[in-house]
Amino acid sequence: MNFAMSASLQTPGSEQERLAAPKFPGPGVYPLLDHDTCRKRELDPLAVLSDWRDGGIVRYYQWRAKTLSDAEYLEVARELRRHAPELALFANDRIELVLGDDTRHRDQPEAAVFAGLHLGQEDLLALPDADLERLRELRRRRPDFVLGLSTHGVVQITGAAPQQGFWSYLALGPCFPTDSKPTGRDPVLSAAEFQTCLGGLAGALSGRELSSGFPLVLIGGINGTNIEELLNLYAGVPHSERIQPVVAGIGSTLDATQISDLRGKIQKYNS
Repeated sequence: MNFAMSASLQTPGSEQERLAAPKFPGPGVYPLLDHDTCRKRELDPLAVLSDWRDGGIVRYYQWRAKTLSDAEYLEVARELRRHAPELALFANDRIELVLGDDTRHRDQPEAAVFAGLHLGQEDLLALPDADLERLRELRRRRPDFVLGLSTHGVVQITGAAPQQGFWSYLALGPCFPTDSKPTGRDPVLSAAEFQTCLGGLAGALSGRELSSGFPLVLIGGINGTNIEELLNLYAGVPHSERIQPVVAGIGSTLDATQISDLRGKIQKYNS
């Protein structure tokens, strides 16, 4: 199912338009704890998570493990949750695990392993209508549950923007080359393409009541140096105040000090 073009979600006044998207924490840094990167660098994911927690600068993170089975993924997720229960854990793509976790903790949602779910475009296109309805039902019961979607160009990001009441945030990239995930299928955005996407999103958000900018998570090869290039591009887009930048960083390549540096630069831009 092509979620981005779904008429049922784009109908003005529909239930999805009326759903109030949960407040995605920001501006700041959205760390991705990536299993394959940890393994390549011989890092223990729990040690990386401890560094973030003890640094006091991370409130939420995404657990990504493309090469693990569902059972292995869930086992590690539970261990991560026990290790740092004060941090919100968002799943990457594992929709059946998230829905199953929600069912098991229906009467005690605060005990659920997953506080959010990030979907890619391919996962979205393959999403059965039954799973979409289960996500809707989850959002009705757990209004603070975070839902995010990756986009890689102006058509995808403007197509998803009308569903602001469903998505807690949108992600855009890759902004720079990265070795943590192949970018051949989704080429690195040029500066002009990046600004076109920002302008398209800002325009799509026109007329909507926003207490603050809508969260846009910037993905792909971002560090403490090149983030300033992106923020300068942000400043050149009309009505960019409608969009709140949040940076996604591969956590196993960023320590707490580097994350703090990134967060400081983003907060300074938003001040």
